Amino acid sequence: QIAAKFGRLDYAVANAGIPAGGPLVKCSFEEWRRVIAVNLDGVFLTLKTGLKMIGEGGRGGAMVVIASVAAIKAEQGAGPYAAAKAGAVQLSKVAAREGARDQIRVNVVLPGGVKTPIWNGLPFFDSLSDKMGGNEAAFDAMAKGGTPLGRFAAPEELANQIGHLLSSRSQPMTGASVVVDGGLSA
Repeated sequence: QIAAKFGRLDYAVANAGIPAGGPLVKCSFEEWRRVIAVNLDGVFLTLKTGLKMIGEGGRGGAMVVIASVAAIKAEQGAGPYAAAKAGAVQLSKVAAREGARDQIRVNVVLPGGVKTPIWNGLPFFDSLSDKMGGNEAAFDAMAKGGTPLGRFAAPEELANQIGHLLSSRSQPMTGASVVVDGGLSA
């Protein structure tokens, strides 16, 4: 459909993600598969299709995969999510090497806390939000207690990093991971 409507694909962003939480011993295999299916299989399918379509366009291009700081910083209760995001980072490196022959750059953004609805429905966040009087106060409390900069990123700030990686300003970059976590992983 993309080729029919636009002629070619130059850029793509893989931004699939669902949360999961809880100890490994309580994680069902069904929950494991659900998280891996969205957070890793989705990246695989985006990279596979993107590399093919951008390559067929003959002009090179760029792809960005949104992973998570969970890919490089272990936290209790984040097993399936962290495994999927770490897999997405490594898969992106493979795609960067394979896409290079067609001048396709593939990079990864590893966000820490970002003020998005992905937090809604997570028991600890909902409880904190109720206790603090709303989501904004809950975000602030988590950021102040967990990041050296004392703040989470706004979606627009993350979009700026993605835009940079897709642009010609990052021409020499491929296979790189850009951490945007307020110092959480430092």
